[in-house]
Amino acid sequence: MKKAKRPLALLLSAAMLLSIPMFSTSAADLSQVNPGAAATAEAIASSMVQSVNLDKTELTLYTEKTATISATVSPDDVENKRVHFTSTTPAVTVVSESYDEETGVSTATLMGTEAAEGTIIAISENGYKTATCTVNVQKSVGENEFVIRSLEGGIITSNAVNPPAKEQPEMAFDNKRDTKFLSFSTSVWLQFQFKDGHRYPINQYAIVSAQNDHGRDPKDWDLLASNDGEHWVTLDSRRGETFEGDKLRRLFQFDNTEAYEYYRLDILSNNGDVTTQLTEFQLYECGAYPSWALGPFEKVDEYNPILTPSDEPVFHDPVTDSEVHWQEGHLYNPGAIVKDGVVNVLFRAQDDPLVSRVGLATSTDGLNFERYDSPILYPDNDFMYDIPGGGEDGGCEDPRVVKREDGTYVMTYTSYSRSKGKATLSVATSTDLINWTKHGPALVDYEENYQDLWTKSGSIVCDLVGEEMIARKIDGKYWMYFNEHPLYAATSDDLIHWEVVVDGNGNPQPIMTKRAGMYDSRIVEPGPPAIYTEYGILLIYNGANENPNGSGDPMVVHNAYLPGMALFDPDDPTKLITRMAQAFMYPEKDYELEGLVNNVCFVEGLVYYQGTWYLYYGTADSRLAVATYTPDPVDKTGLDEAIQSVDSLDLSGFTQESVDLLNEQLQTSREVYASAMYNQEQVDEFTEALQQAVRDLEPKPVEVKPVVADKDHYDVNETITLTVTTSLDVRQLALSNENGKGLGMQIPSSSIVGDKKVWTVTACLGTAGASRTITVNGRGSDGIFSPIGQVTISIGDVAPPASGPAEVYSAKILSDTAKVNEDFTVEVKTNLNTTKLSVRNERDRAISFTVDNCVDEGDVRTYTITMQVGSTGFRLFSFLGANSDKEWCDVSVESSITITK
Repeated sequence: MKKAKRPLALLLSAAMLLSIPMFSTSAADLSQVNPGAAATAEAIASSMVQSVNLDKTELTLYTEKTATISATVSPDDVENKRVHFTSTTPAVTVVSESYDEETGVSTATLMGTEAAEGTIIAISENGYKTATCTVNVQKSVGENEFVIRSLEGGIITSNAVNPPAKEQPEMAFDNKRDTKFLSFSTSVWLQFQFKDGHRYPINQYAIVSAQNDHGRDPKDWDLLASNDGEHWVTLDSRRGETFEGDKLRRLFQFDNTEAYEYYRLDILSNNGDVTTQLTEFQLYECGAYPSWALGPFEKVDEYNPILTPSDEPVFHDPVTDSEVHWQEGHLYNPGAIVKDGVVNVLFRAQDDPLVSRVGLATSTDGLNFERYDSPILYPDNDFMYDIPGGGEDGGCEDPRVVKREDGTYVMTYTSYSRSKGKATLSVATSTDLINWTKHGPALVDYEENYQDLWTKSGSIVCDLVGEEMIARKIDGKYWMYFNEHPLYAATSDDLIHWEVVVDGNGNPQPIMTKRAGMYDSRIVEPGPPAIYTEYGILLIYNGANENPNGSGDPMVVHNAYLPGMALFDPDDPTKLITRMAQAFMYPEKDYELEGLVNNVCFVEGLVYYQGTWYLYYGTADSRLAVATYTPDPVDKTGLDEAIQSVDSLDLSGFTQESVDLLNEQLQTSREVYASAMYNQEQVDEFTEALQQAVRDLEPKPVEVKPVVADKDHYDVNETITLTVTTSLDVRQLALSNENGKGLGMQIPSSSIVGDKKVWTVTACLGTAGASRTITVNGRGSDGIFSPIGQVTISIGDVAPPASGPAEVYSAKILSDTAKVNEDFTVEVKTNLNTTKLSVRNERDRAISFTVDNCVDEGDVRTYTITMQVGSTGFRLFSFLGANSDKEWCDVSVESSITITK
């Protein structure tokens, strides 16, 4: 009874709010009292709404998501068709209502606030008729989250059920790689109905192929959905698909926000067999791709693999003193960097005995490469831990490359010797990417503390500056992630000598560890150099799966390598914020599934080149492939204009605090402008922030001159009017000239202005002179006269000399190079008429500067000024001068400097 009364109460409340009269007397009742009134009652009834009709009576809604519900009324010829909506639970909020006068449709936008069930009641203004919709609010799957909904259980059916019992439809939903569904048909469907009427917005599914007999794998299929099992919509269609490995899971994503109770995989044909089979069919509900991550990346199937082994290059091996075909075995695991507008890929190549060397290939499109004939880094007789044992594998492996601010390239690589049974993280440097100097083990105190520690895979934290990966210091130190499980960190002052971050016991501190049941359940190993971003430090890493029948992902083969991404705190690089719930790439192509080590996608090289991210990875430890991601174009014109506008500002009239805040925002804006890590929304936010910092500039308090004359030149004995500002305690004024002699004056008047006393004093001077000085002294409450200020004027026929034209003789920048935003000094020589300077860059934009000194020697005036600029390259500046009448000279002089990072 209580449940029946609640909607009534809501209706009554709504009626009272609407303030519409309610009619409850029927025509039959009126005919008993007044026969003439019956016709009136019938007329009234015919003009009122008889029913409300909703476009849906059941709705699944998700927290923080919206949905709409629409209503019409019957009959459709009533004048007032408006309908209002109300909710019986706080879990569902009516965000807004709208009414279309032409169609008579009322629409409400609903939002779920918490997981619960409730009812939406639609109430007509005319007649207070109602209709209801049952709403089931479910918790949304958030960003970087996923749920395999088919594991929650349901009703499983198929149109082609065949013996034996161990190959029934249920086997396709048991989350096991050792069972399968089989049908003696080439056209078969599998259907999953969620239990208890639950509905979910599936937007990804997985199909796992069975063992062998790949002619039985699905080839063409549709994914269908329904809420009644009879009326179906097609969500996804695939044609010509193949599965190139046994028990291979492939994931298929599609756009869908509608929740359905039934999902059906309708297999239209297989790959040529008379029987159709699959190991698993899984239904996923996935949240949005992580906003902090790069991607999504797509493999470039048209070109992959982009580099493969070759027996043509021959190299004289200094260790064995023999000619070797150094690329004939395998070619994989590349580092990458952009230099001079060219993509450079540094790859690991193995000869037939599996000795590893580092080779170099270059490209102007990121896809087609030319290789150098000889390796650029290789085992030598230098005792650098990378000399292979007799007839065994070893050498220089898995390079990663970054650039230091001074232009030096730094490579981290693995020195490996199987005979010694160890991998040693090592460092080499170069200025041209071709000639390298080895520096030995990366970790300081290696021999004493870390000789028994397996170390490899050094990923140095970088800034993306233009198209270059430039190593970044955080709190004065470079940072590097390394090792394969667990992940460790190290810091350095020079990128060559690294100190391990240790815990309270002096042991290497684990930074990130493996996760049971997931793609990184066996190994977490750094990929390309980490990138400093707006969200934090982004590390693309390689995961490896543990036994799928144990602690690994049950649908991924044992020891498969799959990459993910992790985000670390930018202020504390040892603090893991989050990482991807799903790997973003899977081994699925034949060259990724079979090789020296099967089932491997090992990411290691990343460049931003011509507007696209290129991610280079090793496949099955045998070949080299690439995946790409092209972000939406970002227009930085507004940000550039804002930066240039600030550069041209004269900041001398503003408080130091507000100028410091502006410069801080300006530096950040320059970094954003130079980086490709920001989307359009973020760039616009930084543009507005810089503009706001300009608006927030606070002018310096106006300096009130204590003594001001009403003009600069007077005739002899002409009245001179002085305005003198003093403190309130000054009671008397006295005047004196430049020789200290007292001057007569009329009795001054004064007035109080705020916390100051303003005096008006008149006097005169009887002797001509170009620079006559009047000094004002005041006597305070202590009875002592003290100086207040002075003014210099000219008297008589000696008027101020007329100003001639300004002329700049020379400008000399006193250094050849400077770094971005680093001060450099310029010496500018002019004539004595020059009282003001202007500096402009090669784009004729004004450049701010400060005057440090100004000295006159004979007919030459020498200005010493300090400048700084925020862009790299060869910079050319023009220098102009103006006289006291603000007339600028016609000819400028130029001087140049090279600005580096």
